[in-house]
Amino acid sequence: TTPDSVVPTLTTVRPGGIVFIGSNADTAAEAGTINARIVAEAGQLGLPALFIAIDHEGGLIQPIGDLPHLGPNRAFGTADPPA
Repeated sequence: TTPDSVVPTLTTVRPGGIVFIGSNADTAAEAGTINARIVAEAGQLGLPALFIAIDHEGGLIQPIGDLPHLGPNRAFGTADPPA
């Protein structure tokens, strides 16, 4: 998926958010570029701020490869927040 391919969906569906899955982006820089473009397009359409998430299932599934490994969702969700 590219930002250009998302514009028609933003126009017709008018979603409240997007979810990165599979190979939408492989690096934090790619995800940032895609996010910025989609957020800009949504703003031009008058959509509210989008909720942006990633399908991170924990363990070996971590699509954005250059981010720190967060571990399984259960461990991440029960960890103490950083100070």
